[in-house]
Amino acid sequence: MAEQHGLDVFGIGEHHTRQFAVSSPAVVHAAIARSTSRTRLTTTATVPSVLDPVRVNQDFATLDLVSHGRAEIIAGRSAFAEPFALFGEDISRLDDLYAEKLDLLLRLRDEERVTWEGRFRPPLHEAEVNPRAVRHVLAS
Repeated sequence: MAEQHGLDVFGIGEHHTRQFAVSSPAVVHAAIARSTSRTRLTTTATVPSVLDPVRVNQDFATLDLVSHGRAEIIAGRSAFAEPFALFGEDISRLDDLYAEKLDLLLRLRDEERVTWEGRFRPPLHEAEVNPRAVRHVLAS
């Protein structure tokens, strides 16, 4: 109904506490994609600092495919400390975690084969990360 009344974009935040219902926006958006045909499906903040960029890329590329090119990621740094403890990341390294993992997420978006090495996740050597999105799902 919202789409019929002109809703162009629907955003969902990623949260990892009981106060919020959605920890995986890609899953919720996949359900929404079944009932919509043109509304853009975006996150209001995906937190690469605590997530594996390869998995984030795969989840949103899959969403982009099932929604026929309507998925989008907005990367954010997190306003909450809880995800860092939950996923075993040191919040005092927030700046370095964010920069490194965002760099990898962008590389995964732009390159079909990725060779990459960082401090916070295992390296990739000529990795082909599939599926590929219909279009770039991470806006820079």
